[in-house]
Amino acid sequence: MNTYFIACHKNEEFVRYLIESLYRENDLFIINCDLKSPAALLTTVQGLAENYSNIELLDRRWYSWAGFSQVRTTMRAISKALELSADWSHFIPLSEQHLPTVSPASLDELLKDKGSLVGVNRVTEMRLSERLDVELRLALRYEELPGVGAFSAGMLAPDTDLIEGLFHGSNWYILSRKHCETLCTPRMVERFEKFANSIHGDESVVQSLIWSPEAQEVDSVENVVTTFVAWPHLTDNPHMIFNEENYWSACDAGIPFVRKRPSVLPKSIENHLKSNHDVQLDIASDTQHYFPLRNGFLDRDVEDLKSKIVAAVHLLDKELKVDFRDDCQDIPYFYIKIFGAKLRDLSVHILSEDMENFKLILSQEHCFDGFFLPYRERGREVSLVRARVHGLFLTKDISVPNAENFGFIKMESKEYFEKEIMQQLRVYIYSAEGFNYSRE
Repeated sequence: MNTYFIACHKNEEFVRYLIESLYRENDLFIINCDLKSPAALLTTVQGLAENYSNIELLDRRWYSWAGFSQVRTTMRAISKALELSADWSHFIPLSEQHLPTVSPASLDELLKDKGSLVGVNRVTEMRLSERLDVELRLALRYEELPGVGAFSAGMLAPDTDLIEGLFHGSNWYILSRKHCETLCTPRMVERFEKFANSIHGDESVVQSLIWSPEAQEVDSVENVVTTFVAWPHLTDNPHMIFNEENYWSACDAGIPFVRKRPSVLPKSIENHLKSNHDVQLDIASDTQHYFPLRNGFLDRDVEDLKSKIVAAVHLLDKELKVDFRDDCQDIPYFYIKIFGAKLRDLSVHILSEDMENFKLILSQEHCFDGFFLPYRERGREVSLVRARVHGLFLTKDISVPNAENFGFIKMESKEYFEKEIMQQLRVYIYSAEGFNYSRE
């Protein structure tokens, strides 16, 4: 018996297909839909959970790519699985974009008498550029903006003990029950929390804990890849969508899963999956949805707040422009970009997903070449934006000396917030102008 943890965010057809390709009554399925998930996806997973006692939903919370919420969600799923059943032997995290290459019975054979399968590299033994890239994820103190991503909140003194025991690898692995139980012990939870202000923790935290001497005393761990990922250099596809050749390569290599799946499966793959395991699941039709109220804000309240910010910006400088992009992917619920000729290659952004926590960012255009080392320029800390937000991802994040709390603002009341956001907005715009003057 296995536990499958499926993190989904967008495509209900992918989720249903994946569960049907794996479903057995004696296996456990735990599904996470974050608070941004569309209604069709929520209908599907709630309907499945209502009809099948071995399909469980995690409590819905804000979740963001590369943020520590990813790792916390996995740990919540592990705790939930341990609470629900004493029978499963392995915990298998997947995304909605995964597909199996083997049948559930063949996966049982693969995992028989095995501990954990976690493909890693020891960071201290990696090439210099790769090692620095991973270590720098711990060199800055990242704070997460709920539902959006993590942003730099200043530099940290290096934790040499943490770096010495650091492993980096795929965020797709298979954990034994013994190791899952170990991860939930107070000692391991304490070590887990040391990573709380890092970025891309999904590639290092569980990996480092499982490969620690303490965990290896509990159960065996093998350095094995469990998901074939269609990287761009393998497919010439920047979105890492696998092709037919990739799928059969994964099968031949004995890798049990592959991602990211295309919208339409090649007929040969579909036939292979159906021959492995052909199950049809029913979805309850009377499900009730819960969607976030976003701190009591209605759409008209958001538009009113945007109008006030535009007025405040034009009061500072009539030539500044304001953009409210909402017609593309990776845009938070509240998004404002302020730019103009006077700011040159700089722009000021205001972001929020939950309408309770906001972030101001001074961003500079940047052509990312695969490696970036944080530095100081004219007394400012300059880091890289790691949050996947349209127009911000992999640009430079320039610190603002007089900004309170690194640009994070919590809405304690609408009146307080409007006053605070206008004040901080002024600081950020003047800071952008001052940064440009110092470059001349």
